[in-house]
Formats: sequence, structure tokens, C-alpha cells
Amino acid sequence: MKTKSLIKTMFLLIAVMLGSSCSNDNSTAEGDVSLLYNRWWYDSKDTNPAPDLFFNTTSAFQQHQVISGVSVFYNGTWIWENQDQKIMKVTHDSGTGTSTTIWFQFSGIQESGFKVKQSTDGITFSNTTLVYRFTNE
Repeated sequence: MKTKSLIKTMFLLIAVMLGSSCSNDNSTAEGDVSLLYNRWWYDSKDTNPAPDLFFNTTSAFQQHQVISGVSVFYNGTWIWENQDQKIMKVTHDSGTGTSTTIWFQFSGIQESGFKVKQSTDGITFSNTTLVYRFTNE
């Protein structure tokens, strides 16, 4: 009887170990970060001053805003500061010739949208959560 019990226990341990050793493919409950790339994201409320965002797979970043009726594009770069926590560092030209660095902390990443909080120091994130959507229209 002890042999059967020992075999069952070993089977259970192996099953648990195999189940917990799945690879980290950035597809957690918070979403797959690759869904962010190569598409324009729009503020779900379509309000100013929230900009439209574009994250290229080559680490290029674009931001589009309409300011006083004028369409303005800003260009820059992005890197994952902490991909597991979905924290991205974005550096861009704010249109004044001076580089600006902001951090985004993403959550709820899906094919159709995501949520994001912003930070100016990469540590303290805003209490405001912006919701962005993707559309082909």
C-alpha cells in the first residue's frame, strides 16, 4: 500500500511542477504586451488633452494631439523598464526641442484596448487611469 501511495504522491508532485513551470511569454492576466505594437491607440473618451499613442516594434514612439485645432505629432523612443510589471519608459521631443521622459504602467492589455497610468519619475504613478482603444476606423 505504501508503494501505491508513494507513486500517487510522486505523480502529483510531477504534475504540480510541470504546471507551474510554464514559460513567461508576457501573456499574464494583465495581457500580452505584443498587442501594444504597431497600431494607433485612442483615448476611449476621445477627449483632449489625452494624446493618441503609437508603439512601434522597433522601439519608436509617436504621439498625436490636437492642440487648439492644430494636429501635432511628437516622436521618440520607448524601452521596457520592467516588462514583468508592464512599465515602459518613453522619451520624446515635446515639440519644444527638449526631451521629455514619462513612464507608462499598463494593465488590462487586450486586442481592443488597455489601461495605463503615467509617472514622471518611474516610481510614483498617477491615480488617474486612462483607457485606450484600438480601432481600424
